[in-house]
Amino acid sequence: MDIYRWATTQQLALAVTLADAMHVDWVSKLTRYNADAIAELVTASAGAAGLIAPLAAPRTAPGPNISACPYLCSRGLGTRVRHRSAAAASAPGPRCRTTRDPNRPAGTQIHLSAQLYGVQLAPGAYGAADITSDFTIGRNQVVLADANSHNLVVQQNGVTATYDASYGSGDDIGDPNRVTRSGIHIVMDKEENTLMGNPAYGYTNVPEKRAVRISDNGESIHQNQNTVADQGVVNVSHGRINLSAQSAEAHFASAIYGDPVEVTGTSVQLPAVNGDIYDWALSWDQWQALAVT
Repeated sequence: MDIYRWATTQQLALAVTLADAMHVDWVSKLTRYNADAIAELVTASAGAAGLIAPLAAPRTAPGPNISACPYLCSRGLGTRVRHRSAAAASAPGPRCRTTRDPNRPAGTQIHLSAQLYGVQLAPGAYGAADITSDFTIGRNQVVLADANSHNLVVQQNGVTATYDASYGSGDDIGDPNRVTRSGIHIVMDKEENTLMGNPAYGYTNVPEKRAVRISDNGESIHQNQNTVADQGVVNVSHGRINLSAQSAEAHFASAIYGDPVEVTGTSVQLPAVNGDIYDWALSWDQWQALAVT
């Protein structure tokens, strides 16, 4: 029964990992719900038979461990890693604390070993299985979007490109609905060709090219040939960030999912209603205070 329980928890953990990799919220939630239900049935059956120790008995290890690398990391919409010395990485104590320090070498190979089986994660909730993950740190790209400068700065691995841009005109005309939100956004989607609209302002299904979506409120960085004369000079859009064809093509080619885009210089902050990306709009101290430790 103990072997059966172990094999079942491994399969459930794999199912949840694969579901999360799809980045479809309802699939992840449904898979986790089913996995939890099956785990409870297996535990109840084993407990009734008296064949295994109660799951409530936690392991003696202090918590998750990360081995074979000098980094602490967390997988998410934007991978977060902190470089640590070998001595600090091997020091005793809790692991998996995270930071959004962008100074991580591209190409670094990471091995994560999280010993979670039997670890109490919350009242009445214990780790179902140990997990491991191997991945490589990708290139480092950060986009600095200052509405007051009327440009977009793309920094990748120490190389900087600057493009003329036009942001939302809301602060200039007194319309908060047309203000590009300040805060750290992330790249959420890319479409070579798309249709955009804002019925409240009288336009729908307008063809646009090279759109990089950066929030759940409709904000994106995209090509707009109609505002090329304004780009680099004045903000005229309804809230999106406009670039020329050449600039949009270059940015589109460089952007990948999870890239941070830091918008500054506007009067309205990125709100919590923007969902999963909102934690990037918090300061590190705020994020730590809200995180489970």
